[in-house]
Amino acid sequence: MSKALKKVKKVGRPSKIDDKTIAKLKSILKVGGSIKEACAYALIDQATYYRNLNTKKDFANDMESARVFVGIMAKKNIKKAIVKDKDLEASKWHLEKTQYNTKEQIGVNIDNEGVKLIVTRSG
Repeated sequence: MSKALKKVKKVGRPSKIDDKTIAKLKSILKVGGSIKEACAYALIDQATYYRNLNTKKDFANDMESARVFVGIMAKKNIKKAIVKDKDLEASKWHLEKTQYNTKEQIGVNIDNEGVKLIVTRSG
């Protein structure tokens, strides 16, 4: 190929989504921030964010990974509290959120006979 063909000059306005902008977006999304907050921090319009989300697969993957990060870390902390620390309150919370509907509350009774799990239904 000739040198003239190798040098393809892009025309049009440069993208507002550069590496620095992506890093800013990810930093807010990773701590549980909203897309609105992330866009405001990165100084881009939400329409720009969503346009890139719908047209650029790598960008969409990066943003989804950042968005779920805080939830994954929270789950790891709950698991540690339950398994390693044997935290009964964390165990109750986990059961209430995952096994029982919101109208049920979990209680724990500890006596000489051992640990008893008490489910209380209201309403």
